[in-house]
Amino acid sequence: MNREYSREEIENLPHDELKRLAAELEYEGAQIKKKRHYFIEEFWRRIENGPLKAAELGEGGLAALQMGGKPIVFAKVEDKIYAFSDRCPHKGFPLHKGSLEGHTLTCAYHGGQFDVRNGQCLKHPYATYPCQSFSVHVAADGKLECKG
Repeated sequence: MNREYSREEIENLPHDELKRLAAELEYEGAQIKKKRHYFIEEFWRRIENGPLKAAELGEGGLAALQMGGKPIVFAKVEDKIYAFSDRCPHKGFPLHKGSLEGHTLTCAYHGGQFDVRNGQCLKHPYATYPCQSFSVHVAADGKLECKG
């Protein structure tokens, strides 16, 4: 919209003007969605293709890698390493940009919370799915591997 309207002004607008403003808002929303998509894709474009060694991931740390063309986030809690999709199931925001407290990863975008042990959604402002989780294996050379 080109200008801000007060609630009173909106309540007094004729129906045709409301329809026009709604169309403008829909267009703006589509542009924002497109930019959000580019923004998120740019995060993943910059993620390294690995490998990551277990020793490189500190306690309470998060690290993101591309593995098999998929963005994966690793979390280390109580000396155990977990792996799951780096895409928040709600809007696709990179989970590695969030924060980790204990076994709970909080998405930086909408504050959704996920259990790193199994990907289950613990709390979210909208109904969402669990994160896809992977089993983690530490190879003989210390590199992290994961399977879906």
